[in-house]
Amino acid sequence: MPIIDDNPRRGKKKEMAPAKKVRYNERSSVERVNSELKDNYAVETVRVKGQIKVACHIMFAVITLKAKKIYTILPQTV
Repeated sequence: MPIIDDNPRRGKKKEMAPAKKVRYNERSSVERVNSELKDNYAVETVRVKGQIKVACHIMFAVITLKAKKIYTILPQTV
């Protein structure tokens, strides 16, 4: 079931129900991760055959993304 945020172009913005708002925030964060995996880590164009090989390539991309996120969180020391 799609959850679409109201666009306030015509008048007031309608508020979402609290449960719907939580679900919208969770889904939007997941979609951001999926988008980054597709755009920057070649998950959309996997060039191997077989479920195990494809899963391995996707997991390598997830590990790389997670390492990048951890690296950006850690304080930089010189």
